[in-house]
Amino acid sequence: MKIIVSLLLLVLYSSLLGEVTPSYIISDTSVIVSRCNTYIVEEEKSYFPIQWYEGYTAEGELFGLTKWAPYAPSFEQAYGELKIKDTYHRIKKIYEDSIATGIILYNRLSNNEDEALVRKLVNEFNLEFYLTIYGMKNNRSYPLATFPPLFEEYKDNPRVNWYFNDDIHKENWNNKSTEKFYNLLKERTPTKYLLSACSILNYKGSEKYLLDYVDIIAPQIYPCRKMFLIYKNLNEAIPEFYNHTKFHKSVLEGKKIVNEYNKRHSKKIYYFVTLATYHINKKIGKLISRFPIYKEFRYQFYDAIIGGAKGINIYCFYRSNKEAYENAKKIIKEFRQTGFEKAVILGKYYPQEIVNDSLLINNDIKDKYGKNLWDCDYTIYRYKNVYYLIISNNSNIPYRVPIIFRHKKMKGVFEIFSNENGLVEKVEYDVINGEKFLVRMEPYEIKLVTIQINEK
Repeated sequence: MKIIVSLLLLVLYSSLLGEVTPSYIISDTSVIVSRCNTYIVEEEKSYFPIQWYEGYTAEGELFGLTKWAPYAPSFEQAYGELKIKDTYHRIKKIYEDSIATGIILYNRLSNNEDEALVRKLVNEFNLEFYLTIYGMKNNRSYPLATFPPLFEEYKDNPRVNWYFNDDIHKENWNNKSTEKFYNLLKERTPTKYLLSACSILNYKGSEKYLLDYVDIIAPQIYPCRKMFLIYKNLNEAIPEFYNHTKFHKSVLEGKKIVNEYNKRHSKKIYYFVTLATYHINKKIGKLISRFPIYKEFRYQFYDAIIGGAKGINIYCFYRSNKEAYENAKKIIKEFRQTGFEKAVILGKYYPQEIVNDSLLINNDIKDKYGKNLWDCDYTIYRYKNVYYLIISNNSNIPYRVPIIFRHKKMKGVFEIFSNENGLVEKVEYDVINGEKFLVRMEPYEIKLVTIQINEK
């Protein structure tokens, strides 16, 4: 029965997404403002949250449940590669490497050992923390009727916020209990953010009432996984860029949900995206997944920004490995050092500057059923005299993307960054009378393009 329900949900998920509006037609989402000083973020400054999603239990329990199976080739060594196995030392390394602005902890506030570790982490590491804010009873979550000691301890600490994930819609929660819980939470801690990490389907379906009772949505969108039932040949790897076209549609759907909600309500919600970098191996009827390789994770990171995300949660949990960590670190470093982070935070969203009809879809490339095979999307910000353009090819077909500026008289120096090669091209270009500047895109590739503008 569970298998049938899961398959029906998969079909429903696909049908609900349908045709998704291109990113540049939907208004941009809002950048969040810090409510505290940390070693990375200044109070009352706009910033781009990059949060590491961690969990902790006894080490034996964590790794005893994980078996590295043939359908995750090259990752069966991950257990051995993960030299740092306990939560404290993983977070210490993240802190020392200046990777994340904050930590999301999958914790239980009623557990004494967990409380001791939370205190140690919050006191020692000057980061933001998002703590689980629901109760557990017999392995089921429920809204808290009374708050535990740790809540009282941190209710006035500006570096501590609250979160819940998709456990809630499966168990003892409903519209009435969620509303009551949210109002109580806001009454006791009015300045804190409440973050919800559910699926796109939850925010569109029967649990869409969640939007009324959160401050941030961070949908979990995990393309590198399959149903065990569907994935019959366990000796083959989950293919590269599996389900990444659906990933692109999902992040755009999240942007649409947030914008439509904010237009209709005085209360504003913010939009982050949760990305997975872990291996999971569960019994038949459940999901299996592998770590995203570097170019997959880079695609997911930047495509989420194209889809309007103004924050990224990296869901590594305890099943991450050294390779996944180094990939994430490299991508975050690129995002900051190329200036794109600052542009997304401080720049002006400027999609109308490009003739987007030529950029989005080449209508000449269709399959035998007449559907478009090639699809491209983008976002662009102007910060000072530089345009910061992110382009994604959301198909398995390579293409030379024509970039046409509406501004007819300007001269630009184009710098193009791609995958592991860093800066791959730098060219001075006159943009006159709608001439095209062509950028070659490989399947599911992200290109970062900076254009230094000299007005004529």
